[in-house]
Amino acid sequence: MFNKIKKFLAIEDLFCRRNCQQMLKEKRIIEQYKYLY
Repeated sequence: MFNKIKKFLAIEDLFCRRNCQQMLKEKRIIEQYKYLY
């Protein structure tokens, strides 16, 4: 039971990190566009 929870949290963490990196990239791109206009 506990192992299942640990595994789930690890997957969640990985997914979150990937998502955060994607969001940061998009944010950076948006900021670059702001400078252009």
